[in-house]
Amino acid sequence: MPNSLLFGLPQMLGQVLKIAGLVQASPDNCSLLSFKICGKTGRQISETTIKRLYGFAVYNFSTSLYTLNTLACYTGFGSWKHWQEHLRQKESQQPHSFDGISDYSKLFYYSTEAMWIFAIGSLRFLEVNDAACKIYGYTREEFLSKTILEIRRTDQVSLLLQTVLEAGEYTHHKPLEHVLANGEVVLTDLRSFTFQWSGIPSRLVISVPFPRKHFKNKDGQQ
Repeated sequence: MPNSLLFGLPQMLGQVLKIAGLVQASPDNCSLLSFKICGKTGRQISETTIKRLYGFAVYNFSTSLYTLNTLACYTGFGSWKHWQEHLRQKESQQPHSFDGISDYSKLFYYSTEAMWIFAIGSLRFLEVNDAACKIYGYTREEFLSKTILEIRRTDQVSLLLQTVLEAGEYTHHKPLEHVLANGEVVLTDLRSFTFQWSGIPSRLVISVPFPRKHFKNKDGQQ
């Protein structure tokens, strides 16, 4: 599924929580969300899918249009297309937008720089843009089935955990090594920001790889 189709998903997940009367998502209330959605719409989204949407479970399939339409119905928008049209109309009315773009999710999905969002607690990827898939060589589904530990060399896991623990609200990291899908290791310039993604403590990461002369194989050799 193209990432552009997922435009508006973080905001939608926030709307779902609001209508359900919940402050934030947790593994324990995903069953309740599934029940409430089915009760209002007559359409079933499994507890596992709800957990995957909010970053609490691994799910090796892309988010279906059925799921997106069901979330839209639950929040009163009829279809996912209507929800996206609502967001675009809302942003067009913002007086101080930059070239009509006030929704930062557009900057995420359409950026030419690799970006992803991961949950600070579980370290699982919650979202990834097209540029990251192209540069790193993993599909979106492959990214979302992993933790950030799995794109680092095994001998650097302790360093990564320390980096996450010590990262501030905004951190420009020292050059870090990431493992591509083909096994190569790339040195990358990394910046990250802490924020709440649909109630989940998360970090937004922007990765800019160095030129290929800095690439290594998976054993760390040039």
